[in-house]
Amino acid sequence: MWTGQIINVVVENKNKNTFYRKSLWENEEMDIIIQFAECFRWGAILLSPEQFELMEEESYNTDTYDTHYNTTSRYEINTNYGILFTDSMCSLQVDFCKYRNPKEKLSKSESYTLEAMSDFSWFEKKYFVKAENIIKIDDTLLGNNWKILGNSYLINGEISVTRKSEYDYLWTSDSNSNSGENTGNKGPYDERINFLNNQ
Repeated sequence: MWTGQIINVVVENKNKNTFYRKSLWENEEMDIIIQFAECFRWGAILLSPEQFELMEEESYNTDTYDTHYNTTSRYEINTNYGILFTDSMCSLQVDFCKYRNPKEKLSKSESYTLEAMSDFSWFEKKYFVKAENIIKIDDTLLGNNWKILGNSYLINGEISVTRKSEYDYLWTSDSNSNSGENTGNKGPYDERINFLNNQ
């Protein structure tokens, strides 16, 4: 495939509010695992050719088996070199919340805990954090016996793919952009983010 001819590629979401970061957490003491899904207005992720080939494409409509005919695709990215930027988190939801070791029957308090975690009220009451402040949520969980098991990324709908060298030539004059990852939102890619928000 043509990606074998290049070093790295940048993958972006073409449509607003379709770039997701999924983070999986566990609390061994409580025997609970939970996955958060953060939706961002825009995002750009850096992949090697091999990682690009491993990107999973599937139909957004679960009843459609062929992604090439009149259906929207979703792209799951489980391995990557890093995030170039994410811009403006627009929502945070819980994909699932469950006990690691399945129980035949849950007590009322156990059921309540799972329900309250699933709508985020448990975290707001327990740790005094709001769903819209994801940086504080991550720091709070790490400081309260939660362990992150990993991140993956998801793009619903169309994507754009650009060689990293061309992307940097077009959108940044930062000579250090090739050697580092920007996880702090924006940074050397401000010009690109402004373009996306004003197109």
